[in-house]
Amino acid sequence: MLRGRTAFVFLSQQRLLIGSCSGPGACVQEDWAQPIIWLPDLSVVAKAALGEAIRKAWSQCREIPLITYKEILAKRSEVVGASNLKKFFADVKSVSPLLMDGVISVVPTKQTAVDEFDNLPEAEIKLSESVSDEELGAAVIEALRRCE
Repeated sequence: MLRGRTAFVFLSQQRLLIGSCSGPGACVQEDWAQPIIWLPDLSVVAKAALGEAIRKAWSQCREIPLITYKEILAKRSEVVGASNLKKFFADVKSVSPLLMDGVISVVPTKQTAVDEFDNLPEAEIKLSESVSDEELGAAVIEALRRCE
């Protein structure tokens, strides 16, 4: 049984990419086998649409066996249509909204290398699970703005 549900949100090349994280017992890896959602950039995306996309990604979280990082990279390249992940991850911003025990946590990150991010816990945004899609989308947009 999954303890929490996590989505991943990448802001890359002026577009938002939203998907699910899955794993054994807790959401621990990007699940590129599940459908992903592309949305326009922060300047035009509707906050409610972003919140709705995150809730959809949470609904797709599942228990799956861990797979190798190489397999994740191969599937990611295929799904995003990027033969060069360095280009895809150039100046990307990333947050992973987590829903656990009725609390939503959105932690901004700092990119430290291609596809490597450190959390910035001092900038974390916490919300109740009952917030509207618009409030959830607004929190994710704010967290993306706080990313370094």
